[in-house]
Amino acid sequence: HKSQQVGYESFGIRNQNRVVTDNVDTTEGTGGAGFYQDFFAHEEVTVSAAGGDVAMNTPGSALISTIKSGGNMFKSLVHWSYEGENFLGRNVDEANAARGDTGQPNILFYETHFDLGGPVVRDRAWFFTAYNRFKIDKIISGVPKFSVINGETLQTTDLGIFNNFTAKGTY
Repeated sequence: HKSQQVGYESFGIRNQNRVVTDNVDTTEGTGGAGFYQDFFAHEEVTVSAAGGDVAMNTPGSALISTIKSGGNMFKSLVHWSYEGENFLGRNVDEANAARGDTGQPNILFYETHFDLGGPVVRDRAWFFTAYNRFKIDKIISGVPKFSVINGETLQTTDLGIFNNFTAKGTY
């Protein structure tokens, strides 16, 4: 669901979630993260569906994460994902298609990630930096892929393009 905030619940509890990244509460409102995170940049992620410890101030879900911090060895990660429209199966049956349901298939999805971390001063200071870009273009269910508006043919899809930059210094 990248490019769409989706709600979630834990054991019937909704909108009382907490998202914390490197001890910073990044919760937007009460239901989700305040920004799209680069999960390849995370060193550790903990998800608690319910029954969190005393640090959890609401009864809902907790997502606690830590960003990579470098270390005494230089390390790097390169990742690339791609999904074009031809990668998709079509599972909309005839009855739903007759009602205009097109599903919500991806027309295009790709994600790239590059990171580098290591020592600034061995055993004392480290750095980590990362760049992540993803693009997703999806069909909107029941809406034609192209529409004519004021005589101009326009693509009417849900397009999301996100660039995430991450940097962390540890001493």
